[in-house]
Amino acid sequence: MFGYNSKEESIIICGKGLYANEADRDMLGDLLLKDKSYSNVEKLFNRKDGTYFWGLMSGHLVYDDYTKEVYFDGAIRDITDQKKVERAPVVESND
Repeated sequence: MFGYNSKEESIIICGKGLYANEADRDMLGDLLLKDKSYSNVEKLFNRKDGTYFWGLMSGHLVYDDYTKEVYFDGAIRDITDQKKVERAPVVESND
């Protein structure tokens, strides 16, 4: 979805570079700390090739009982086509 060939390559940009607006990552992190989860959040993301796409995000914090660590688990779905349809002008029919 982002255009990177490996997990290691995408990690180099530290996550923030994936967001079109870098402040979105901090906002979502704050939301996770406050509410422990979020769902159906729409954000604009950068691809490696410089293009953008809209993503629908959901995520939550997970506590690992074994390691006692807390980590993030989530998903992003590309909704770029959906956003294009939503923004398309409505054409009146004369039927």
